[in-house]
Amino acid sequence: MLNGNLTSESVKAELLKIYSVIKENPSAKVSDIQNYINKSDATVERYLKILKNNRLISFVGSRNNKIGGYKIIDVANDHLVLKTPF
Repeated sequence: MLNGNLTSESVKAELLKIYSVIKENPSAKVSDIQNYINKSDATVERYLKILKNNRLISFVGSRNNKIGGYKIIDVANDHLVLKTPF
């Protein structure tokens, strides 16, 4: 399940890692995140979708030209990330 309270604690930990990578590296790409958390492209994409659906990150740029990456929507809400049930 992509959102709701059915996400395991280990997935939540991975989501927080991804959020941190994006926060520290604005315009982070899937390959950057994949290298950091050592998960497959499919898993990283699934985790990114959870973060996007919870309005914590967004993609900026063009996927067609492979230009762009992910960014934090509102850094002022960092304290909410720990409380988000995903």
